[in-house]
Amino acid sequence: MTGHPRRRSVVALLCSLVGCGQTVDGNVSGEAGFLVVARHETHLAAITETSRTVHGYEVTTTRQGGDFTLHPAGGRPLVGQRATWVMLSKPGFEAYIGYMGGPASVGVERVDQGGRFQLEATRTYREERLAAWHVEREADPLCDRLTDDQCSLVRAHVAQRLSWLGEHYPEEAAAVEARRPENPFDIRATSWTAGPRAAIPLPGGALALIATSAAGSRLVVLDASDTQVGSIELNDEDPAPALHWSGETIAVYDGGAIKTFGPDLSRGSDVRLQPSLDSRDRVTSLALVDEGFLVGVQPATGAGRVRLYGPDGHRLEDRELPDVKRVLRVFATPDGGVMAHGVLVGPFDYDVRVGGMKKEDGMPRGLVRLADWGAEPEVLLTGVDSVAPAGDRLLAYARDLYAPEDHRLVLAGLDEPIRQVLVEVSWGGEVGPTHVVTDDRLGTRDLLVAPPVEDRLVLHENVSSRLSAATIAELDLRELGESAR
Repeated sequence: MTGHPRRRSVVALLCSLVGCGQTVDGNVSGEAGFLVVARHETHLAAITETSRTVHGYEVTTTRQGGDFTLHPAGGRPLVGQRATWVMLSKPGFEAYIGYMGGPASVGVERVDQGGRFQLEATRTYREERLAAWHVEREADPLCDRLTDDQCSLVRAHVAQRLSWLGEHYPEEAAAVEARRPENPFDIRATSWTAGPRAAIPLPGGALALIATSAAGSRLVVLDASDTQVGSIELNDEDPAPALHWSGETIAVYDGGAIKTFGPDLSRGSDVRLQPSLDSRDRVTSLALVDEGFLVGVQPATGAGRVRLYGPDGHRLEDRELPDVKRVLRVFATPDGGVMAHGVLVGPFDYDVRVGGMKKEDGMPRGLVRLADWGAEPEVLLTGVDSVAPAGDRLLAYARDLYAPEDHRLVLAGLDEPIRQVLVEVSWGGEVGPTHVVTDDRLGTRDLLVAPPVEDRLVLHENVSSRLSAATIAELDLRELGESAR
């Protein structure tokens, strides 16, 4: 370094405080070609919890000899500790998902504080399939945060790993494929690589969706051939999937207001909610009702809430749902009550059973009913991934179910759950018959069932940005039992 000695000493002092050109080095099994996805964070420990601030993401690969170098953004934090979360993956090897230096959520913790990972080669089909499954499962939440180019690299790696599995274990892969039931769904692939955050069907096979990418979020309408009809930029950078269709109106919550559009995205009205929400609260679901707007809210603290707003945006009703952490969907019942689907909290057994089958779920979802605005909330059904209104009833969808005798295999990741069911629930809260769905291709737990239009049940998922649809008649439902309790 050249220049005045005093200036050099000041620069050196600043660099010692915040870091200049700081890098993080690591090595994976001495092997080139490992995918490295990194998330750089700052951890600040409080008395009862640790807050995490994300500074950025990187996607790279290991060089010859297994070395890799990361470049955290933001320098050394003035308070808290720097931490780097990584996903490491290469076909034919164990995967590692966790922090450099530990702990890990996936992969044995043969990693030292110097960032040297010793991942062993997989030896069987099941070992390789389990490693590939863990990486595939991480791809979608990562792609919600990565740039389009970074997401493309991750998805290409997942495809490469699955292809390697079939090439090296053709007999085992063929045997698994043969066990899959025929898929009755018409898969619609969208061009939004980051995946739609919400989707609703429109008449004639059209779709409205909230799509996110590195450029921001947009409300998009596609016709039946997936040609874009229109697109509206949204103000919220990370909008909750609060999207609704009613008659001739598309409604979306954006920037503190409920905005309505025609099916061709012609502009309708903007209704601001009064009183306005706290800046830390989020609207997570929306429905147009006779009285105005039914809204699900996730407050910054406390349980989820359902609120009724009049046509002018003024709040008429407000109820807390103590058993619900996050309200995912809200519906008005014909008799003036409310149904809410959301993530449950409290004394619920995570070993959920649906129709006599088991479901392991660390964040169980359920269906909750308010008979009226003065009634106590009642949990009707647990283990439900998504819910849709279907005429005189609701259809509750649950996946990843398995026979109780397969419990150990599923927990170990050595056998994949394949059972999926639809449970009928009356608007009055009666849980009715459970039907088996003969589909095994959706590939994710995190999905939404959008309201049927023209008798079409649409399942929305983020895996490969796909939208799946079938008429209810095409599902060839087989009744499993009389009750799902």
